[in-house]
Amino acid sequence: MFKDSKFKISENFSLHFINIETYSSDLINLIKSEIVKVWDGDLSEYELSLVKNQIKRFFKEKTENQNYGFVAEFICHLYLRYIGFQQYSVLKNLEEIKAPKKGFDGLYEKDGIVWLIESKSASPNRKTFVTHKNKVAEAYRDLKDKLEKNTSDENKNNPWENAKSHFLYTQKKDDSIFKHINRLSISYEKQDIMKIDDFNVIPCSTIYLDKDYCEINNVELEKSLKSLLNRYKAKNMSVLCINKKDIKCFINFIYE
Repeated sequence: MFKDSKFKISENFSLHFINIETYSSDLINLIKSEIVKVWDGDLSEYELSLVKNQIKRFFKEKTENQNYGFVAEFICHLYLRYIGFQQYSVLKNLEEIKAPKKGFDGLYEKDGIVWLIESKSASPNRKTFVTHKNKVAEAYRDLKDKLEKNTSDENKNNPWENAKSHFLYTQKKDDSIFKHINRLSISYEKQDIMKIDDFNVIPCSTIYLDKDYCEINNVELEKSLKSLLNRYKAKNMSVLCINKKDIKCFINFIYE
């Protein structure tokens, strides 16, 4: 279904490489079964047709690059759920229901560990050469800034308050995770020192290649990312890198 490869580069750091040229019937069936939950939460009562209509409106209101970013983030959520992560956030923008915009692209749990997600992508109409190494670095920096710059005017938005809103919206009953997020929100507001070293993070990179589509060179990318991650700090880190041809298959699914 996912043409993926997994590598463990240390006790706490791992890599996932994914290649998506077209959508197989298995992948389309997975999207059908998961898209409502990714968009609106596992307990959502929305019908698939309603979610499709909401996403259609989203596409019409956003730029082409934002649409590429949306599909990239969706695929990251889909894959994480597929490999056993529990989602405690939603893809839809909660600003539409007067709740704060999420500070992180995703909040997940697996085996009792809470993970934070940041997704970055590069569309095929980009004017400069982009690599997964660049995009992983960008995602990591974003996570680091959101976590650590609680004393800076650059980061006035408390990401943990936003995470609380998303957690509550999912209606999942896990008091230990909610209390953990609440404690972090209070620490953030009190401007306690926070370091990415103490968190579990998943930087995600998606590169759209269009007519130049090719699969990831696992050996070269693993080597490139090892040199990058050797300089990074985190309690645990999983990196997702996706080569994707385009967003046409997703658009076709939404409009079918």
